Amino acid sequence: MLFSNNKLTRDELLSRFFPHYHPVASLSQSGLSGGSVIISNGDRRHVLRQPHDPSAATYYFRRQYHALRRLPARLAPTPLFYSPCWMVVEYCAGEVKSELPASPQLSGLLYDLHQQPRFGWRVSLTPLLAQYWQRCDPARRKPRWLRWHQRLRRQGEPRPCGWRRCTWTSMPAILFIMSPA
Repeated sequence: MLFSNNKLTRDELLSRFFPHYHPVASLSQSGLSGGSVIISNGDRRHVLRQPHDPSAATYYFRRQYHALRRLPARLAPTPLFYSPCWMVVEYCAGEVKSELPASPQLSGLLYDLHQQPRFGWRVSLTPLLAQYWQRCDPARRKPRWLRWHQRLRRQGEPRPCGWRRCTWTSMPAILFIMSPA
C-alpha cells in the first residue's frame, strides 16, 4: 500500500500532493479547530482540514467536500483536494466575530444560501435540534421551546415533499440564532 490515499498523515499528504507548501499556523491560531492547519508556499495559503468527528462515517466528510464544491466562492472556500482523512480548501482571510452581523447582512447571506441548488441528501433535524438544546446557554432554554421540540419529535421528521409545505415551517427563528454555550 505504498501509494494508498486512505490513511495519509499530514506530512505524507504535503510531500506527495503539496510539495512546495509547509505548515504556517496550526490549532493554536484563532479560528482554527479540529486539527486544521494553514499551509503556505509563500504566495498562496490553504487550509488543511481533518474531519471534526473521527468516529463519524467517512461519507459525512465527503459530503462536506461536495457541498463546498457546489457553492460559489463568495459563500464558501473552494476545495482543492480530498482524501478520506484530509481536505484542502482555499484560505479565507478574516476575523473571528463574537456576535452576529447586522440584520440586513445576515438576511442577505441567508437569501444567497437558500438560492443555491439542493445538495440531494436529507438532513436529519431531530439530532441537530437535540444538540442545540444541550449546548445552548441554560438561561435561554425555555419550557415552551422544549414542548415544541417534543411535539416535533412525536410527529416525526417531514418526508421530502417537493414543493408542498411541511409541518416544520413554523420553526422558531431562535433556533438558527442560538449559539452553543
